[in-house]
Order: sequence, then structure tokens, then C-alpha cells
Amino acid sequence: IESNLKQFWQGIPSDLLAAIGCHVVIDQVALFDWQLYKNLLHVLIPHPMEPMISSFVQALRQFSKCYILWIQDSTFHIPANMSKAKMQVGKMFTTSLRRQTAMTHLCQVRQLR
Repeated sequence: IESNLKQFWQGIPSDLLAAIGCHVVIDQVALFDWQLYKNLLHVLIPHPMEPMISSFVQALRQFSKCYILWIQDSTFHIPANMSKAKMQVGKMFTTSLRRQTAMTHLCQVRQLR
């Protein structure tokens, strides 16, 4: 995922960089990012009561720690307002992911008792 982010954002031609700094484009990218993230959350953690392998939960938590850094590293050269929007939506995603994994863990611990 890290290399795909870098390849995509760092591969944008310089003549398009001004266009992706436009507020309309930024708003649309943020909207589509959030929709993608919501769908990913639903696929990765369909329901907190469903059992999940602990190694998978740990991998999701590790991913959530790294993801923001990957966005930051891959968007450093694009317009600051686009990078900021991507970071904000990405932070919302990783926060939701951490909360969902914590909820899943709590539910699983409760079921074991």
C-alpha cells in the first residue's frame, strides 16, 4: 500500500499539480476517500461481535499506525491543501479502524468469560 500511494501521488505530472489544489477537486477527493474508507471498515470489520483472529487485529492496528505516515510521505510535494485534506480524512479512517478493532477485542474478551 505504501509503495502504491507513493507511486500514484509522486507520479502526478507537474502541470496537473495546480489543478489538484483546487478546492472543488480537494472536496471531491476527500469525499471519495471517506467513502472508500467506510467501505474498507465494513469489509475488514463487518461486525464487532464476529470473531477475528488476533494476528489480523494486530495487523490492522499496525496498519493504522503506519498509514498516516505513508500518506504524509507520499503527498509531500502536492499542494498543501490537498495533502492536509488527505491527512484529515486518513486520520478519521485510522481512528475509526483503531476504535473498531478495540471494540472487536472487547467483545471477544467478553464472549470468552
